[in-house]
Amino acid sequence: MKILGIDYGTKRIGVAISIEKVEMPVKTITVDNYKEKIKEIVNTKNIDTVVVGLPVSMSGRYNEITMKVVSFAIKIFKLVNKPVWLFDERLSTESSKYTATTGKSYAENKDSLSALNILRRFNPESANASKIVDSFPEWIPEWDKLPEEKMLMYQPDNPEIIYSVDKEIKETKVFVSDPQIFFLLKRKGYTPLNIIEDICPDEYSSIVMNKENKKKCPDFLMNEKNVYTYKICARSSMD
Repeated sequence: MKILGIDYGTKRIGVAISIEKVEMPVKTITVDNYKEKIKEIVNTKNIDTVVVGLPVSMSGRYNEITMKVVSFAIKIFKLVNKPVWLFDERLSTESSKYTATTGKSYAENKDSLSALNILRRFNPESANASKIVDSFPEWIPEWDKLPEEKMLMYQPDNPEIIYSVDKEIKETKVFVSDPQIFFLLKRKGYTPLNIIEDICPDEYSSIVMNKENKKKCPDFLMNEKNVYTYKICARSSMD
């Protein structure tokens, strides 16, 4: 398995490669020609999978830079036609200071070394890993009509669920940890949350979720709330 690790920056992009779990920094490329360079690396090195470091605050909250990187990862996914993963890069930059190559300063190599440490920490089974997709699951509501009251949408599997519910309710709060869905909702003008502690149960009367998530949802979010569920079937287009 050959994996390309990418540390995205607004000016420079660090790149590293893992071949059968042996990692090595490759180079730092500039943002202005990244598409050509990354496609060249993927093709010449026969890359199987791409991992892009996802910057979030130390509290875990997504921010403006997080959204820029998600947008970048979606572009890479369309560019190389390979599996692309986002992986929480917290501490990757800090730990890269301890793996600087001999004879070269950390400052000269920090981007590629950060990419190297993203590869070393990457685990597709981790809760910190999220795969970019080109489609989302189709869904079937298990309700006839939602009441006219404030709603919380909990961990939606498809952004279209939000758009559909919001047409009925007009005041929908969203909790979603998937960075790609979070990004798509932000692009539509929503203000989703990705930290459970940021949700105030007093601000909604009902909650909508995947039927399979009822056992996973914290009790304090559902206490004395009306719960409406949907089920998942096939997949639909990301766009």
